[in-house]
Amino acid sequence: MVVSNPPSILYLFTCSLSCSSFFLPSFRFPFRLPFTFQSDINEAPAIIVLCENEDDDEQKDIVAAVKAVATKQPKGSELLFFYGCSTGGIVERIRQLCKLDGNNKGDTFMIKIDIPDEGAFYVSKEKDINADSIEAFMKDSGNRQQLG
Repeated sequence: MVVSNPPSILYLFTCSLSCSSFFLPSFRFPFRLPFTFQSDINEAPAIIVLCENEDDDEQKDIVAAVKAVATKQPKGSELLFFYGCSTGGIVERIRQLCKLDGNNKGDTFMIKIDIPDEGAFYVSKEKDINADSIEAFMKDSGNRQQLG
């Protein structure tokens, strides 16, 4: 699929709109609401950590780090934060669109998806996901790639 102009995330991720493995951060909503693309993801960049193959303790640490960084964002910040802790559904689709389903399938990845920037995405080289690495990735996301 070739992406031109900012696509509708609802179109890109139609395979699973009610995946319970993704949650919205507590800074935008009360607490762990099921992930849906009814959010502002079409209009704002998003940091997404895919950690479905980590053990339970590592997933808890990653989720805590994502939430810690999300809650530190200034009021009115447009940056969204998500994490995926289960295989299949939307997590698998994001891996496909960001070309993460090859030799390193199942590895933990931190990515930034920026639909408003004509479907841009960025992949962190960092594998130790914590609050510091998330904040560093926010400041320097690396090379721009194209969803597709």
